[in-house]
Amino acid sequence: MFTGTEKFNKGRVLNAGFDQIKDYWECFIFHDVDLLPLDPRILYTCPKYPRYMSTKVYEGGKVVKLTEFFGGVTAMSDLHFLDVNGYSNKFWGWGGEDNDMYWR
Repeated sequence: MFTGTEKFNKGRVLNAGFDQIKDYWECFIFHDVDLLPLDPRILYTCPKYPRYMSTKVYEGGKVVKLTEFFGGVTAMSDLHFLDVNGYSNKFWGWGGEDNDMYWR
């Protein structure tokens, strides 16, 4: 949604979190509270390139593989985040900001 009538703007919240701690860290992991990576080989480290870390999730009692998605759990360096100018502030309510980030 592009209207400002929803209760929150997740992109703004993520950008504010980044802004508050950017001077202290070089690696950022953005994590939805309701998702956990299912692959034990996934390390919570900062990769050379931005990394989508929740490629498989439980949905409806089964494991679903997600493609062309960049939400849930992602890792990127401060330089990557700044290069794409953070998350979009256009999206209100749930959804949109992560798909927009995927295409950036």
